[in-house]
Amino acid sequence: MTQPYILAFVLFFYSAVEISTAGWTRTFLQQDLLATPQTSKAILTIFWIAMMVGRLAASQVVKLVRGPNLLLGAAMGAVAGLLVVAMAHSVVVATVGIVICGLTYAPIFPTTAGTASTYFPKLFATVFGILMAVGLSAGVILPPAIGYVAKIATVRAGISMVAAFAVLLTAVQAIFLVYERRRLLESSS
Repeated sequence: MTQPYILAFVLFFYSAVEISTAGWTRTFLQQDLLATPQTSKAILTIFWIAMMVGRLAASQVVKLVRGPNLLLGAAMGAVAGLLVVAMAHSVVVATVGIVICGLTYAPIFPTTAGTASTYFPKLFATVFGILMAVGLSAGVILPPAIGYVAKIATVRAGISMVAAFAVLLTAVQAIFLVYERRRLLESSS
């Protein structure tokens, strides 16, 4: 019965990454890359549009790829997008990374919730509540930590922390994938 805990950690790291990206993108673009407020606002809008497009695309991809596999790919894409943003030295390159982030963050929440519903069809409301409580708690941890790092160092250093959380998201999702494969093998034998 360890899967709800693993899924809770997936949502914890995902929420930390999404909330931090959404909360710190404009500051990063304006302070580190000297973007105008209008440009940073447009890029943040592009991030949200990419998430919507990614969710639509993921609803079709999940028909071909198992949910946990899709989530692992999405988590790896999040790492790649955040590394592009963290290493960007121009607004254009940062925008490419932010679009990658939006597209790859998109399937994580709905697919994780869908996975939980297949594991716990009778207890889904309770499990979903627990997953949401754990996931939303990340919003009070990472964004303020980025603020402290930005105050001491730079916003770019804080964005690197978001990339580190995406690596943890990928690791937890990989653990879930191993767990699920083991469960499928045991149920087929």
